[in-house]
Amino acid sequence: MFCQLGDKKFDKLEAPRSYSVKQGAEYGEVPHVGGKASMQFTAEKLKEVNIDIRLSVEFCDPGETIDYFETAKETGEILPLITGDGFFEGRFVITDIDITYVRTTDIGKLLTADVEISLKEYITPPGSTNTIPTGQAEQGVAISQPPESPVKTKPLQIASNISKAREAVARGWQEVEKVKRNISTAKSAVRKINREINGIKYYYDEAKIMLNSASKLPKRAKGLASSLTNGMTNASGINLLPSSTLTQMQGAMTGLSAAQTQIDKDAVPVSSFIASKEGGN
Repeated sequence: MFCQLGDKKFDKLEAPRSYSVKQGAEYGEVPHVGGKASMQFTAEKLKEVNIDIRLSVEFCDPGETIDYFETAKETGEILPLITGDGFFEGRFVITDIDITYVRTTDIGKLLTADVEISLKEYITPPGSTNTIPTGQAEQGVAISQPPESPVKTKPLQIASNISKAREAVARGWQEVEKVKRNISTAKSAVRKINREINGIKYYYDEAKIMLNSASKLPKRAKGLASSLTNGMTNASGINLLPSSTLTQMQGAMTGLSAAQTQIDKDAVPVSSFIASKEGGN
């Protein structure tokens, strides 16, 4: 799989012909009497992603795929974007869709189309409780079909998301080690760690939603909801800049590790439930 946007996977013949990511930073100008203004970093710009794909009846239904993305654009659906190597790129909305009809039948049925999808990063407004995208995505697996049994699958989904967050924390530490060994630059490590932090927040969010909607688990895993919330708060409070030092990166990762350790401890009842007869085994 090349990547997945919402419920749609781009794989094999449907892999994008081009995939670009635009990132930037905002700077404010500070005026000085008798001299040039200085620059002060204020924030990162929202990421923009462009995906260019060719759709053909030889391997998909072009009309159905286009309808999916047009509906997402028209309804303002927030779609998670996950790359094939497991990185959570972020949450995005579709701002533009450019369709070129390459081939049709004599009666106008679409056979082949070139589609360019423009995405813009979505950041949850401060104070908002709606932190989960409408579109859902799992690494390498389309999940457009509803689960067969909520009682059985929700504990598994909770455990899976906690596991993915744990792996993201480990990858963050790997970047710190690369800087310590002069294998990577601090600037590159910060970019990758921030990417992992975005994924961690998403996985904690999803695990908490699943936990709250599972009828029996909240009482069994009493501290898990609180530790997930603390984990999200901790991750959201990290603000690593391109100029951040190794010490600052280590401090951020130490906080993430401590939060993950507590979550793992509070999630033990989830694993016990999955292994029990009540959980389906």
